[in-house]
Amino acid sequence: LTPFKVPMIPVRKPLTVQAGTTFEFVIRFKDRFRNIIDLTGYTALMHIREKAESASTLAVLSTENGGIIITGNLGKVTLFMPNVNISSGVYDLLLIAPSGKKYKPIKTSSFTVETGVTRA
Repeated sequence: LTPFKVPMIPVRKPLTVQAGTTFEFVIRFKDRFRNIIDLTGYTALMHIREKAESASTLAVLSTENGGIIITGNLGKVTLFMPNVNISSGVYDLLLIAPSGKKYKPIKTSSFTVETGVTRA
């Protein structure tokens, strides 16, 4: 099956994380028949901003900086921040195929950072 042969419909995925903790979120990509979509060779980029139109970023996760890990043959994308120390904002996710074609499986969604009571 060719990756993303069926048009990908972007979804909203609000995320809530705890300040001062490790954030890890796994997304598994499957087609409409529940077959794994092979993401081998793909790269990814995720910006977190205060607002979508903000010029500056609160955080940048990518396959280049280790904030996004793609396990291609499993259709798995892991978002990772070792220590959440940013304010709340919005994010989206961009996947880039080896051909250069860009997909946005997660459209602009909230990224809420909650302050915890216990701090280490």
